[in-house]
Amino acid sequence: MFKLPTIDFSKNTFLDAETIEFHYGKHHKAYIDNLNKLTIDSERRSLIEIIKNSQGALFNNAAQSFNHTFYWLGLTPAKISIKKGSSLSLQIDKDFGGIEKLKPLFLERALSIFGSGWTWLALNKSNNKLEIINTTNADVIDLENKMPLLVCDVWEHAYYIDYRNSRANYLNDFWDSINWNFVSENFEKKDLKKIENSMSE
Repeated sequence: MFKLPTIDFSKNTFLDAETIEFHYGKHHKAYIDNLNKLTIDSERRSLIEIIKNSQGALFNNAAQSFNHTFYWLGLTPAKISIKKGSSLSLQIDKDFGGIEKLKPLFLERALSIFGSGWTWLALNKSNNKLEIINTTNADVIDLENKMPLLVCDVWEHAYYIDYRNSRANYLNDFWDSINWNFVSENFEKKDLKKIENSMSE
């Protein structure tokens, strides 16, 4: 069985209570509930195994459960900056020329998605370089060859209550609420155990 991850956006968040109630408490919860209904008890497969080896409704609900969990854990109600001199910071300097240059590139890619989707910061395992990757609808990045570090949800239900059709304003506020400790931990450990553990009963 899978469960909603625990989040604490009780104060100082860029998203108001109504958005969190609907996005986390209804949309995300529905994906988790559907995933549990579609998962055969005897399978005992991990979330990542389900994503890699399923299609149709099972894939869609598993992928959306994963994507949303990654999104929530990557946010923080209190500002957390990237630590200068950290391995992640140095990698960003190497691949993008600094965090101040990464931001407009990431936001531009997120703005470019037509319709619904996700924008990821990920590590390419084959060349050890950071990449910005867009996926559409319920798709997940290639988990065999990419290590996700951060994701932004650009489905309209993620921001419409607060920002209406201004995706750009939402993205700017999203960037200021990134939990860089979470991103750095993903970069250091290069595994998805935190995501799976946060959803395990």
